[in-house]
Amino acid sequence: MTRNHSRHRHQPWSLLSVLLALVLMFDSRPSQAGSMEPMPLKGSFSLIDEQGARKRLEDYRSTFLLVYFGYTYCPDVCPTNLEIIARVLKLLSAEDAARVTPLFVTVDPERDTPAQLKDFTAAFDPRLVGLTGTEEEIRQAAKTFAVYYAKAPVDPKKTNDPKAYLVDHSSSTYLLDDAGRMVALFSHATAPEVMAKEIKKQLHP
Repeated sequence: MTRNHSRHRHQPWSLLSVLLALVLMFDSRPSQAGSMEPMPLKGSFSLIDEQGARKRLEDYRSTFLLVYFGYTYCPDVCPTNLEIIARVLKLLSAEDAARVTPLFVTVDPERDTPAQLKDFTAAFDPRLVGLTGTEEEIRQAAKTFAVYYAKAPVDPKKTNDPKAYLVDHSSSTYLLDDAGRMVALFSHATAPEVMAKEIKKQLHP
């Protein structure tokens, strides 16, 4: 089960400390959304999409991005947030929705193959794009967004699989503009109407 980000310690990833402070603030207060001065990311990623194609963050510069980090075996938090993202896309006009690409980046590359991601994201919205990669590629992507994640063993009393595990991870959703700058953060379970309103504001400044 995902834990609140504010319970974890994190590494001082240079200038991303500012972003981490924002993540802590918004993750600790349910149903919050916050726009910010456009913040260039101090990094990028190179990952594999559901079709097996290599994708860099820069490949999505023609659209706004809604980025969420999670994993397909997540029992509750990830499905909740992806359902919200799917609802947000439906609340936007067809024209506005076409300018937004929702990305689901796994924090469990050991189990989340492109095929696994494809089946999972399709259950929420066909526009949702799943991304995976090697352990190092996922670490780099998480570092770029100041995302915390770590394996958490399952209570042996609750499973017959000694190798079973969950993944603790931060649960914010990030909005990037078409220049690749972060322009808003949404905490876990922010209402889709709140998210849609903020996205419209960013699309039509």
